[in-house]
Amino acid sequence: MPWILGIDPGVAPTLVRLVDEPGKPLAADFWDGDETSIEYRIGKGRRHRPSGPLLRTCMVEAMPDLVVIETVNSHPGEGVAGSFAFGFAAGILEGVANGLSLRVLKVTSNTWKGAYRFPPKAAKGYSRHVATNLAPHLAHLWAKAGQHNRADAFLLAYWARSRPEAQGSQREAA
Repeated sequence: MPWILGIDPGVAPTLVRLVDEPGKPLAADFWDGDETSIEYRIGKGRRHRPSGPLLRTCMVEAMPDLVVIETVNSHPGEGVAGSFAFGFAAGILEGVANGLSLRVLKVTSNTWKGAYRFPPKAAKGYSRHVATNLAPHLAHLWAKAGQHNRADAFLLAYWARSRPEAQGSQREAA
């Protein structure tokens, strides 16, 4: 099976590589937080933003056959700065993946969440529930309430496993 890198974009993107090898349990490797973003000063405060060099290191380490990135849109009530930051993050992710000549599949949240039958306006923690049902042996990776981004990235990659786009490259069993 191909190795798929699911990416939940944001100011500190979360990446998960699914390793799906015959005869072995599904495995997942994560990169998030300080592995994917830098902190910078703005006025008296601090903010995070994705780091191209850090993301490149993560993607090279992951060596995926396919990268799945959630497409981003502005949300009602979201400010201009927040929308820009979200789009900026998605652009960096796609740019790094394309720069490494990785195959990229972009998918809307409605598409992948619809495949799992998310209820309308589901709470952020709902993805942790769905991911745990699919892979209970990996539930410790998104056990904390603040780790819903990990569950989202996992679900993106898991969704892509059955897509025709994921079947283009197969790894030999080691």
